[in-house]
Amino acid sequence: IVDLYNGKNFPQKFELDKFIKKLSKNKLVVINRVGKKDDKSLIMDFREKLQKHFKKVDLFYPVANVMFICK
Repeated sequence: IVDLYNGKNFPQKFELDKFIKKLSKNKLVVINRVGKKDDKSLIMDFREKLQKHFKKVDLFYPVANVMFICK
């Protein structure tokens, strides 16, 4: 589980391929970050980055966040 709450901002170093590649060694990774369904471009851009390293990336939207469920 990656929960890097830092106010409204998600630290960019955790969006880098280097970090995501390390995560992809796990069978299941859940990344929680601030985001609403209205933030489509931000969410889809990050999802695309994750899809380079994981076979499947599902999205779940609790109240004010988006959770990326990576397998």
